[in-house]
Order: sequence, then structure tokens, then C-alpha cells
Amino acid sequence: MHTWRWLSLLLILGIARSPAVAQNAPEGDFKKLTLEELLDVNVTSVSRKAESLSKTAAAITVITAEDIRRTGVTSIPEALRLVPGLQVARFNNGSWAISARGFNSTAANKLLVLIDGRTVYSPLFSGTFWEVQDLILDDIARIEVVRGPGAALWGSNAVNGIINIMTKSAHQTKSNAVILTGGGANDLALGSLRSGGAFDPNTSYRVFSKYLYRDQMVFANGNDAKDSVRIGRTGFRVDGAHGKDEFTLQGDAYRGFEGIASRDDAKVLGGDVLGRWSRKISNTSELQVQAYYDRSLRRVPLQSDFHQRVFDIDLQHHFEMGRHDITWGAGYRWNSDTTVRTPVLFFVPSERTYPLETAFVQDEISLARDRVKLQFGSKFEHNDFSGFEAQPSIRASWAVRSEQFVWAALSRAVRTPTRFDSDIRFGPPALQFVGNPDFQSEDVVAFEFGYRSQPLRRLSLDLATYVNVYDRLRSLELQPASSSILLLNNLNAKTYGGELALTYDVLERLRFTTGYSYLGKRLTLDPGHRDFFNGTIEGNDPKHQFLVRGSADLGGGVEWDSTLRFVDRLPSPLVPRYWELDQRLGWSPTGTVELSIIGRNLLHRHHPEFGPAPPAPGREEVERNIYGRVALRF
Repeated sequence: MHTWRWLSLLLILGIARSPAVAQNAPEGDFKKLTLEELLDVNVTSVSRKAESLSKTAAAITVITAEDIRRTGVTSIPEALRLVPGLQVARFNNGSWAISARGFNSTAANKLLVLIDGRTVYSPLFSGTFWEVQDLILDDIARIEVVRGPGAALWGSNAVNGIINIMTKSAHQTKSNAVILTGGGANDLALGSLRSGGAFDPNTSYRVFSKYLYRDQMVFANGNDAKDSVRIGRTGFRVDGAHGKDEFTLQGDAYRGFEGIASRDDAKVLGGDVLGRWSRKISNTSELQVQAYYDRSLRRVPLQSDFHQRVFDIDLQHHFEMGRHDITWGAGYRWNSDTTVRTPVLFFVPSERTYPLETAFVQDEISLARDRVKLQFGSKFEHNDFSGFEAQPSIRASWAVRSEQFVWAALSRAVRTPTRFDSDIRFGPPALQFVGNPDFQSEDVVAFEFGYRSQPLRRLSLDLATYVNVYDRLRSLELQPASSSILLLNNLNAKTYGGELALTYDVLERLRFTTGYSYLGKRLTLDPGHRDFFNGTIEGNDPKHQFLVRGSADLGGGVEWDSTLRFVDRLPSPLVPRYWELDQRLGWSPTGTVELSIIGRNLLHRHHPEFGPAPPAPGREEVERNIYGRVALRF
């Protein structure tokens, strides 16, 4: 196996030396932003309209295309490790536990994940299958990560945060790119191909394909976990502009297999198509309509088998009227799934269709010469499980000076019930987990305060603090009369903490970024109730997290990037605290060729990040991974 890895790396480097490559790289694909430019990046995830990052009344971090390229990551979850306050842990080769501000698990259900405006969390259980959200990383424009509720505009599941992944317009990718990665302990072979062009001066396109083969992880004793992942993906995007109208049409499809120890491989299959049209009615008014259809199948031997279909249409109108900046919209989502009974899990009924009707409105009022702003808004929803839900929010901000910004927010958000909560049957008949048709929405009221400052031209500071009060969280309670465990809403919680990020441009060619987060959490049960797992199944979170990242341009096309990460212990099940180090050394001998050697998790041969504690069998560990990467852009 080791021989194959080194041969793969030599093959990649050999391809990189091929002279049959154009000499002019496309402009605008990647750019190192100055600190001022970085703070002035426009974001859309908080208000559903473009606003400057430095003047946004929320805890938000932007992972740029340059960040993704320079860290050398091979997946979206790895890129998300750069965000302070985000819990990111690898469970096995195909599963990740990702959440914001607590309640992390492999089925984390309080985080809304979007790709180009399309919701990608599963309506079956409100979590995200991260291994199939596998875009060509070179085509990602940025990832906006909001920590804290965003339900007033985005609706249910935007309880603890939003991850909004936005790919580049086809106008930005009218070129070709070949990216090959391999030779590592896990990233055995990854390859992607993208080709773009223009139909006419106003209409551009791109088509792409990607294949990944991630080698198996290991158990604590070093034995192979037999969980290799092989997934292929292909897709397209078309963008056009004609007069006041702009449109986007895009879609992709994937098929793959995930290894599971002692079983046949799981099968994943899916695809989606999305269309978006917008019209600029005037300089102060814009209308947008978006629709998408998503279909997926997941078949895990001896565990689960289900097929999901989602259709969504959404209208949004933004306009200004005096001091008021108003955004409103409405939408309809059709969810349908078919499940197949397995020996350990099934749903009653086996098939179900459950629509979702939504509407929202937000008014931003500018005061004191635009230095003070107030935002009032709410999302209104009706679902088949809990009925009508309102999720209001109030935000206030004050630009004290051009380099100082203060904001505060009070929000309510809910996680609406899913089929997992109401219809599931899991486990042997003698002690079975049983869904509750009367399961209610989980509720949070969040208080947030934030401060941003640029005390020096080369130094920026971003601080966010919060107190979240949760009610009616899911509890698992033993029913002695039936020897079953029923899903109820008798768990409550309070979380509190903060996140701090510092960015310092020591020199024009040397930047350091530091992030620290603290999370406190206290769980309680309603009087007279007892949770079968004492609430631990609802999340396993570290109190402290820390990272420091350095990026340097060494001259001659040579780049160096290093990230040191610390994750505190997870309390239950226990996962020891750990430090880890990631490194990348890159070289661009020409404008079209980029060679990199990347090392990840360099401080340990292998270590656990999530999962059951020993002596329970089956906890997998993340290995040290050193691999090569070549990117040809022409």
C-alpha cells in the first residue's frame, strides 16, 4: 500500500512537469485580499442581501477561495475547521460531526446548510450527509458561516448557525482546470476536471467531473476500519445576463459507495437541478425567484434504506423606502420520502409526504446618518408536524467609528420535528426507540453581543458572545409498561460562551490568524422526568478550542501555510483533548501550474476525534496524512 501511495505522488508530479499547458492563467480565480479588502467583503447570509462583513450585525466568518486553496484541504468539513466556535470532528471516513455553539453529533440537527441557496440537510432527520456535499473546491467562491440563530429569514434548523456555501459564477470560470491529489494515508486518489466557456458575451457555462477514493481509517489498535469511500460526481452551471435580468441554471449528480466494517458497502446516489432568475427593477428594488429539485437514495446494509425527494420554490423581493430597507418573501417546499424496513430501523408509515409553507419579512431602519441601524423581522412557517411557527429577531448595530462596530441581537428559533422524531422505530423489540407523533418543536431564545475593531491598519479583532436558552429539547425516556424508549420534549438547556478572532498582517507577505472559542452548557430535565442517556446523546462538545494559522509568500512562487489546532476533551463519551498541526508548502513555477505537498494531523500517528469510548469497539481514529497535489489552470 505504501508503494502505491508514493507511485501515485510521483505520477502526479510527473504530470505537473508536462509542457503541454497554456502559459496564461485565468485572472480573478484566487487573490490574497488585504486586511481592508477582507473586512469589506460583501456577505448575504445574515440579511439575504449584500452587506459589508465589517458592518454585519451577527457573528460571521468568511472562508475565501484563497483560504481553501492555501490550506490544501480536500473536503468542505476540513475547511470548516478554520471557523472559531464551530465544532468539527471526524467520526469515520464518510461521517462528520459538525455544529455551532454546541449540540454536536453525527446527526447534528441545529445547523442549516446551504449550497447556492439550496438546502442540503436531510428532511428525514435534519442533519447533513457531509460526504456527498463534495464540490470541486476550486469552484467555491466563499463559505459564509454564521454562528447563532438565523431563523428570522432562513427558517427552521437555522437554530445555532448557518453554513452557506457559494460557488463561483460561470462567468468566473471560463477556463479549464485539472486538479489531482494523492499519495496520502486517506486521500488515496482525488481528481477533478472543469471546463468553462461562453455561448455569447452575456452567457457563460462550465461543466465538471470529480472522483474521490478515500482509503480506510484505522481503529485504536491500528487495524483497518474497512470504510473506504468512492464517489463520482458530474455537473454543470450556466449564468446569463440580459438587460435587467440575470439567470442561473445548474445541476449535478453523484453515485458512490461507502465501506462499513463487517458489512457490504453502503450505496449513495443522488442529484439536483436548480434555477434562479432575478430582475433589477430599479436602483433600490430587486426581485428574485428560485426553484430546485433534489433527489437522493441511501442504502446502508442491515441499518437503513431510504429514498428522498424535495421540491422547493422561493420568491424574494428587496426594496428601499426612505430610511427603511425591506426584504420579504414566501416559499413552498414539498418533501417526500420512501423508507424500506431493515432489521434494526424502520418508519411508520413507511412513506410520507409533508409540505412546508413559509413567509418572511425584515425591515432595516437607518438612523443617525446611517451609523445606527435596527433590524426587525420574522419567519412564519407551517409544517405537518407541529403546525404554525413564528421565529422573530431584533438586531441593533452602531458604527461607533469607521474602525469600530458594536452589535446586539435577540432571536427565537425552532427545530421543527422530523420523521426521525415522530415515526421512527429503532432497535430490537425488547428495547426499542419509538417516535412520538405528538413531538413538538425544539425552541431557543438567543441573546448575542458582538464587537469588531481595526485598532491598527494591519490588525483586526472580532468578538462575539452569547447566552442561549433552550426549551423542549428531545429527551429519550424509558416507558416501563411497554419496555420501549419514547422520544419526548422534556430536556432543557442553557449554553453560554464566546468566540474571538484576530487577524494580523505582520508584513505584506505574512499573515497570522488566531481564533479561540469557549462553550459552557448546562442540561436540565422537567420535574418528574428522566432521560435514558442523561441528555448526552444530544451533543458532545469541547469547552475550549483554539487555532493559530500562518500564511507566508516566500518569493519565487513559493507559499507556506501552517495551522496549529487545539480541541478540548469531549465529556461523554470521553474523547481526550488533542493538539494537531497541518502544513502546506506550495510552488507555482508558472502561472498555470501549482504544486503542493500537504501534511495534516502531523502530531499523531492516529487519534480519535469523535465516537464511543473504549472498551466499546468500533471507534475510528484519524491518521497522519501526507499527500501531494497538482493543479493545472489554463
